[in-house]
Amino acid sequence: ALRLITVEIYVNGNYFDTCEADGIMVSTPTGSTGYNLSAGGPIVKGDARLMVLTPISPFSLSRRSVIFGAEDVITMKILKKREDALSSGLCSFDGADNYDMEVGSSVEIRVSSHTFSVIKLDDASLYEILRQKIGG
Repeated sequence: ALRLITVEIYVNGNYFDTCEADGIMVSTPTGSTGYNLSAGGPIVKGDARLMVLTPISPFSLSRRSVIFGAEDVITMKILKKREDALSSGLCSFDGADNYDMEVGSSVEIRVSSHTFSVIKLDDASLYEILRQKIGG
């Protein structure tokens, strides 16, 4: 049976939080209008240099998304708090590459130094596109 996962979160090597949730995602501005938005995360303008950390169905109703700068390094470590808690987790990169993670293992996330250009084929502004996506 699936259970909440408990993750200890560090930013730049400093303890930030311990979160119990179905999962935790870190998204780029480009990814902020996908799964991040569906999980209650913010919409971020595409050219911003930052990361958004969003808990997925957190145990605590007070858990919200947090925005970190491009220079920050986020480390997430899987913990086991309760006897019935999930004993391992899955780290997924855009749903394409999946890696099993055992209790005690961690993943480090940072903004890549590699960038890419986007070719815009129409005149629709970001705000027009967002209005269409969110049904306004």
